[in-house]
Amino acid sequence: MIKEINGKRLDNEQNKEIYLISDFSEQDLKHFVLLDALVLDYNYPQACLEFIRKIRSSFIESIYLLPVYILSINSKVDSYTQSLSDGIINSVQAEPIAFYTDKLRKKRDNLVPISTNDPRLRILNKVLRFLYTRESNLTPVVYAGFPLGYIYPVLSEHFQGNEILSMFDLLKFARDKDYLRQRFIDKLHLCNNCYSAFINYRETCPKCGSFDLFTQNLIHHFVCAYIGPESDFIREENLVCPKCNKILRHIGVDYDKPSMVYTCNNCRNIFQEPLMNTFCFHCTKEGVVEQLIDQEIYTYELTEIGRDIAQGGVKQEERSEIVMPGFVSFATFTTFLKFEVERNKASNSMSSIGSIMLNLTSADRDKLGSKMNHLIREISEFLRKNTLSTEILSFTTNNSFLIISPDNEPATLEINLSNLLVSVHKLLISNLPYSEIQPSLIVQAIEGRTSHIELINMMLSK
Repeated sequence: MIKEINGKRLDNEQNKEIYLISDFSEQDLKHFVLLDALVLDYNYPQACLEFIRKIRSSFIESIYLLPVYILSINSKVDSYTQSLSDGIINSVQAEPIAFYTDKLRKKRDNLVPISTNDPRLRILNKVLRFLYTRESNLTPVVYAGFPLGYIYPVLSEHFQGNEILSMFDLLKFARDKDYLRQRFIDKLHLCNNCYSAFINYRETCPKCGSFDLFTQNLIHHFVCAYIGPESDFIREENLVCPKCNKILRHIGVDYDKPSMVYTCNNCRNIFQEPLMNTFCFHCTKEGVVEQLIDQEIYTYELTEIGRDIAQGGVKQEERSEIVMPGFVSFATFTTFLKFEVERNKASNSMSSIGSIMLNLTSADRDKLGSKMNHLIREISEFLRKNTLSTEILSFTTNNSFLIISPDNEPATLEINLSNLLVSVHKLLISNLPYSEIQPSLIVQAIEGRTSHIELINMMLSK
């Protein structure tokens, strides 16, 4: 049992770590890394929704790919929560969940650990891997709580407000690369200021611009050919032609109604063709129809290329790794880690893995500019000289240093890395004066029960 999780462990024959969560407050997502599945109680719908959104928003792979079920006995689950879950259940039965977990685990075992500092590619990798492991499509879900009127599960969590068009650019990129195949669903007209689809269309007076209008039918009297607004014909309970004074009895025989006529209650202007203006309920901007942005909505399916890319990850184009003596590439480091996990599993021994994350902000990187690579090499040289020759070092593109320490207890590695962290911090401050940068470290045991992929996810979590 994982003591840090505030929930109930569900007994099952396969001894899977499946937890029922009823209290969503003060839950630390990092404690869910080693879980096999979650069941969320829908007694508090809004809290349940916010919690599953946090899970799917995470960039830790073993968290955002975690199987999550919604337990709802009497309530109908809202479309947003349902789209982020792996299913709705009305009773707690751990065995079917354990079976699904095994099926998803086999898919996850095909995923190769990846490292990229490009936020767009990190999001795209997430979405492709979510679709791949679930064997599902990226289908838009109608949801009035989102300005677009639709949400894309997992993907929409990373694009808010003015970032909506960036989301569609990313989908276009994936389609152009033939990772995804699209099928038309809908066409939207979005506000050109905030990209909301919640638009009110107003007929307005072409003379004064008021939208306080009165509409009525035009009547065409066949006998005398008089055409006028319906109000001109009304006499008590009858329709009487104001030109020839004949009673109009039967529509289609005596008269017809060819169109509408508008009267402005502000300036009394009478007209047949109003101007169409728009009002955005989200940002309150007024405009004209021609200024709206047309946006097609599609459902997306993984292609064969997309399935391959989901397993290996979308790589940065023209990616150049910094060559550092004594360090191995990230791919080689991952291979070493996989062998170390298998070795410890066979011998029932323990090693350790750790990471030192520089936590550089975009502002820090801008200040460093061309000095960035020099700083990385300086830190790497310091780490190489102050670690054992048996330890394996690597560097990732998100500015994290990784280390495998064979046959060392986590406590020992943590003490060593804590001492090194102090010196690394000083190096950073000397290059970035007045910065509030705070590097951090993570240390974890390498044992047979935790896969190398899960360990990499832990090391790169933040």
